[in-house]
Order: sequence, then C-alpha cells, then structure tokens
Amino acid sequence: MTTVLANTSFTFQVLFLDVDNIPFVVLNPEITVFSFSDAGVKQELIATTAMIPVTPVEVGRYTYTYTLPSAFGEGDMIYGEMTGEHPVSGDILWYSEDVAVVTLPPGSQGLSWNTVKGG
Repeated sequence: MTTVLANTSFTFQVLFLDVDNIPFVVLNPEITVFSFSDAGVKQELIATTAMIPVTPVEVGRYTYTYTLPSAFGEGDMIYGEMTGEHPVSGDILWYSEDVAVVTLPPGSQGLSWNTVKGG
C-alpha cells in the first residue's frame, strides 16, 4: 500500500513485464480510479481512461496523475486498477494499487530537517 498526502496529486504507475520479466509495450493501457463509501458502495472517481508512457520513455511503463478531491482525508482509501492488452496473445494484464490518504498533524509545515555540523 502507498500513502499520499491529502489535497495533493498522486501518480499511479505500472510496468508491464512478460513471462521473462522483460518490459514490453501493451495495447490500450488504461486506468480506473475509485473508492468505497462508508456503506461499502464503489464510487468511480475516474472512469476508464488512457494511461500515458512515462517521460523520458521507459518501455512498458505507464502513468496517470490524479488530484485527490478535497473531501478525502486521513484514513480514506483510493484504488487504481490498471490494465493493458498483450499485443500477441490478446490477454488482458491487470494491476491494482491501493493508496491510503494521510494528513499532517495540526500546525505541521510538512517535512523538516536539521543540519548538524561535524567536528
């Protein structure tokens, strides 16, 4: 499972590999993004849409950037189901990524660090 900060964007990505673990180009790389309501009803956030090859190009890797709605907060889950068609066999390859939404503690500014001078 992956985490994403509320009120930000998240990039779903997938790398399609053949049986020898070699990346390859698929036909129709697509993604559907959804969540579930408190009652357990599936809520489609993004209907099936095309994914794009990464830049710079990496054979077999596709992405889709999704901006989380402001209604999502700590503990909410978002799911991405990614598919692609094998160009020879016609098999549909499927991958799913679960994303947990997190928030910063009150008063937090995000990441911080201290520099320590050695001696």
